[in-house]
Amino acid sequence: MFHYYTDHLIYSIGQINNRFIITGKEKKESFRIRKRANCNIFRFSETDFPILADKKARNLIEHIDEYDQEIIEEFRGVGGFNLIDEETPPKLVSDLHNNRHTHIYTLDLIDGKILCKKKTELFEISLSSLKEELEHLLKNVEQFHKLVSSPLFEFMM
Repeated sequence: MFHYYTDHLIYSIGQINNRFIITGKEKKESFRIRKRANCNIFRFSETDFPILADKKARNLIEHIDEYDQEIIEEFRGVGGFNLIDEETPPKLVSDLHNNRHTHIYTLDLIDGKILCKKKTELFEISLSSLKEELEHLLKNVEQFHKLVSSPLFEFMM
């Protein structure tokens, strides 16, 4: 269950990212214009939303089988998804923290982080920081909605 929800959370980060970040893969100028408009309308910047602006974790989930294959070949094991909670034996917690290069993807509920490995890069997502970013973006969306649903806005249209 945790694996499914964590995958979906990370996939959703990628969906939000797709609405704002110009990657160079956009073939049409209209896509770039729309993304710039979204950034302006919802006050989105990579500085204010560093987790939502970074698609590494989503790409990890998208290509997890390829990365698992690399772990199998290099370390003779499968990293896949791991969970650390209050019932996880201390030795396993230590192994997951100290051998991150062999574990692609770990949800650490004790420290409130998602620990990731993509190729040789280790990175993590703070769940509390992600929550703050999502709440900040929600506030920006609600402010825009309030503006466009005001009688003054209707009058101007």
